Amino acid sequence: MVETKILIVYASRTGNTEKLAEAIAEGARSAGGVSVELKRARDTKPSDAGADAFAFGSHSAFEYMAGELKSLFEDFYPVRDKLAGKPVLLFTTGQGGAKLSSGINRQGRGRIQSCLD
Repeated sequence: MVETKILIVYASRTGNTEKLAEAIAEGARSAGGVSVELKRARDTKPSDAGADAFAFGSHSAFEYMAGELKSLFEDFYPVRDKLAGKPVLLFTTGQGGAKLSSGINRQGRGRIQSCLD
């Protein structure tokens, strides 16, 4: 049986988003039958888009996602076909989470959403 590969990508300024990403990874691993890769957004490349599922997380940067995560979404645009139809989890930490998630969703509609349709 082939394991499902989950890529968890995060941007963390103070370490809180990194801790949440690690908790998500631990939870996914505990389900069994999956391999989980945890990467900082700045260390993630379009060649990493071959996972079966994704989780993207960011701290609140003035009620918006971190610049490195936004840049990653832009970098993934040329390989959007590799993300099409795959499950995605979005997570955030810090103040302004509701506005931040709205920002990620807006960005996603322009970049990632087309990958998921």
